[in-house]
Amino acid sequence: MKVLLDEMYIGLKPFMKAFGWDVATVDELGIRGTDDLSVVEKAKLGGLTIVTQDSKVAELARIKGVSCVVVGQVEIAEVIDQKLREFSK
Repeated sequence: MKVLLDEMYIGLKPFMKAFGWDVATVDELGIRGTDDLSVVEKAKLGGLTIVTQDSKVAELARIKGVSCVVVGQVEIAEVIDQKLREFSK
């Protein structure tokens, strides 16, 4: 699976590559700062799964049939909570 990191997650590229994912960023594809639909359409053309925090991108991806992973504040807080609970055992 090829992954496209949206603007807010560009810094995750080295980590995702270390996990073995084939990763591109909106910077590398020349679409940083473009409208959300352009990002989704580029992902669709390239067979990419989008990783984003933007719910609008996720909704457009769903409409266009593009796979998308939404990582928002709740998901981040859940991971932090889980780790803190592990430490407190």
